[in-house]
Amino acid sequence: MLIDSHCHINHIKQRTPEEIIDHAKKHRVNHMLSICVEKKDIATLIALTQQFPEVKASIGIHPCDVQKHDLKVIFDEIEAYLDQHPNTFIGIGETGLDYYHTKAYQKEQHMAFIRQIQIAKERQKPLIVHSRSAPEDTVAILKDHGAEKVIIHCFTEQQKMAQQCLELGYTLSFSGIITFKSAQYLRDIIADVPLDQLLVETDSPYLAPVPFRGKENQPAHVLEVAKKVAEIKNKTLETIAEKTSENFKRLFGWPV
Repeated sequence: MLIDSHCHINHIKQRTPEEIIDHAKKHRVNHMLSICVEKKDIATLIALTQQFPEVKASIGIHPCDVQKHDLKVIFDEIEAYLDQHPNTFIGIGETGLDYYHTKAYQKEQHMAFIRQIQIAKERQKPLIVHSRSAPEDTVAILKDHGAEKVIIHCFTEQQKMAQQCLELGYTLSFSGIITFKSAQYLRDIIADVPLDQLLVETDSPYLAPVPFRGKENQPAHVLEVAKKVAEIKNKTLETIAEKTSENFKRLFGWPV
């Protein structure tokens, strides 16, 4: 069994949710975490998890979407949703910092990131972190605010940040990028990541792995990510599937 630890099912256009989940199961992917990036995702994710027991959701605001919201209002709303749907939203985020797409909203990104760290700690839920071109600030904020149960999703930063995060006890999650010819540095990082600090994901509909690169990604393709991790670490696919699923269950308390 594999778990897609990070996907966006409601953003996949070319298949229905029923088709996505059925196709995933045929490729040994029995559970998936569908990630919230902004307010308009929330109602859709609630409905999705109510219809499909194979899916749980996170709740949070992506750093590239912070400028769309009054931060006090949206986080009050998120707290209310967590109260109303405690078994739907099993993680907080995705949150974090993104200096690659824009540096115009750094203050707002920092404020939103810190608030989501606080919510995750208060609710004792894992924190799902996006970091792009912001390694120093991401690690500093996580450390300064005592973040717990941290997953750095779709890890693409450099070795220094990977080592810092591993030393802090965080979990690194890797996507289909690790199958790209240009990503040898990530394969080198994976070789040194302890198996108990590792997750696999698709980030679908984005970042489809080889041999599906250029097509819309979907949770079934986490199998290709796991195969590549197994190759890099010289382990069997079954070992990687077992360890990454164990790690996910330990962090999120699901599936039971």
